[in-house]
Amino acid sequence: MTKFDQKKIDEIKRILNDDPKSLTEDNCTVILSVLAMIDELNNPKISQNKALDALRKAMGILPKSERGTSDKFDIEQKPKETDPAKIKLELEIHKLLNKHKRLYGSKTRHKQAKNYRKGRKNPRHGGEETIYNKSKLVITDKDFSMTVNRKYFFGNSTGLRSSTEKTMRYDLNIGISANSYTIETVTDPRTGQKVRASMAEIGPDGWNVTWNAMVNIVQLVVVYSMPAHRAAAFLGNDRGAFNVSTIQRILQFVARAAAPIYGQTCLQMADSLRTQGDDTSTRVLEVERRVRDAEGESILDEDALKKFQKHLDGDEKFQIKDKKIKLTGLEDSMKDTIEKIDEILGFEFRTVDGEFKKKLNLSMATGRIESEDQFSQITIVRTHLGSFGNLLGALGRMRDPKNKELTVQSDLSTSNLAPENIHFQYTYAGCMAHARRPFWRFRDVDPINTYFFLKGFALLSNIEDIIDIHERTEEVTLYWRQKYALKIWNILKRRCELMIQQQMPNNDLHRAANYILKNFEVLTRYLYDSWLHPTNNQLERTLRSERVMLNNSKFRQSRTGRQSYDILRTIQLCCVGANVSFFDYLTWILINNKQVALNPEQWTPYAYRLKLLAAEKK
Repeated sequence: MTKFDQKKIDEIKRILNDDPKSLTEDNCTVILSVLAMIDELNNPKISQNKALDALRKAMGILPKSERGTSDKFDIEQKPKETDPAKIKLELEIHKLLNKHKRLYGSKTRHKQAKNYRKGRKNPRHGGEETIYNKSKLVITDKDFSMTVNRKYFFGNSTGLRSSTEKTMRYDLNIGISANSYTIETVTDPRTGQKVRASMAEIGPDGWNVTWNAMVNIVQLVVVYSMPAHRAAAFLGNDRGAFNVSTIQRILQFVARAAAPIYGQTCLQMADSLRTQGDDTSTRVLEVERRVRDAEGESILDEDALKKFQKHLDGDEKFQIKDKKIKLTGLEDSMKDTIEKIDEILGFEFRTVDGEFKKKLNLSMATGRIESEDQFSQITIVRTHLGSFGNLLGALGRMRDPKNKELTVQSDLSTSNLAPENIHFQYTYAGCMAHARRPFWRFRDVDPINTYFFLKGFALLSNIEDIIDIHERTEEVTLYWRQKYALKIWNILKRRCELMIQQQMPNNDLHRAANYILKNFEVLTRYLYDSWLHPTNNQLERTLRSERVMLNNSKFRQSRTGRQSYDILRTIQLCCVGANVSFFDYLTWILINNKQVALNPEQWTPYAYRLKLLAAEKK
């Protein structure tokens, strides 16, 4: 670095300070900062580390120790408040904190509570489990012996002492094995009867792949979002056993076999007492092309529209058995499967103005078969020209009239509101995360107000951690929520009322405060229902898999491929909810596909879990 004359530097600084007319204010600031940096670096007593820190400071680079380890707003460094009315509100929340030290955030407590939720220790848990099933670990009985070359190391093999120890190493082998089978055929010459040995336990008739191979293909493409062409390249071999067309045929075959389970899951979801749901956009080139060519008209044929309209108009005269999706498994082609699902759930819906919707969405709904069994959780994945509200309305028409109430938790957008039903009443609960999000997003616009709200939402989250540590019983949940969380919500509400007065109506923070005031009763409904969670985050995390798939594949070519994905994704998420192996379950229903089509209610992931538990007790 060039050494500058200190006298010259002082002279330049004096000129810039006294007579900076020839330079702009910004330029003066920059030059003064540079000169200050040079002045500090010229100090012979400065160490190398301090010189680097000075250089970073001048360049606006924060050292790693000051950057933090997460993207959370630093709620400890509170901005200075000046408004007396706001100071009063600020004091209320700090008084609450000082009185009840347990409300302070703790990384240890948060991690402990997260582990409780992940393990689903009691029926009120179930919001933190992983999206993906864990891989199956196969422990073989092979024992390999590793010996020492005695002659090489010792020069002889006599007079030596030997000892052994046991150790284990995990091996990963990705490859295709070609198995050869000798199939026996027995003939009775007296009657002419012939019996050929069955391959039903190995794989489907007419195919040269095993059930095991089919399930692995489904896991790669559907569960882990690997595009079919990439999976074909991953499994590439000289014989072309798993090319792109074969992989697509396998996915459609497995989806047809599992379709009765999909229909049964829809019926079970319809009778759930509580449901969470949301949407995300997706792409299917066939549908996009048909929407574009239709020019505002329906993309469905007239027969399909009449069949669905019949169910829309028949709430009073149709029985529950008439509202089931009558799927017969492998006997149905994929086209028949799509038509039968569309007839009950619908595919194309209208806007409030009566026009056909043009945006393709993936709607997801989650609920429970048994309200007090956390492992009876089920999930429906449905791609359509509609929204979660349309899916909710279709499921509502399948609902048993005896079930008079349904609690729905979503982000409260108008597209998530279901049409009124003559049989039962919807009760909506909001999502605290959606109320918090704009305050985090626009925290730089108004640091003082956003700090206050983020601090409040952090406290509400801390309260849920405390409830989880205390095992989340009804008594514990309602005690902590109504004694502490309700106070915080009321403080936030009053702060929103102040913000409304000072923010412009078209301001983002004005809309955020108005959202809380407008939906305050719905957002705080969880305070009075121990079964409700404060957020819809579980479903938001599950929807990420669709975004991963879009990033990897960009689109689906046809509705056939998209419907196959919906069916298989539904089955996989239901296995996650039941805490059973997706690999073992899917193999089980493929081997028994004929029985699955006859009695799907006995072959769901939850039924499979109950069979495993019954077998363990014997």
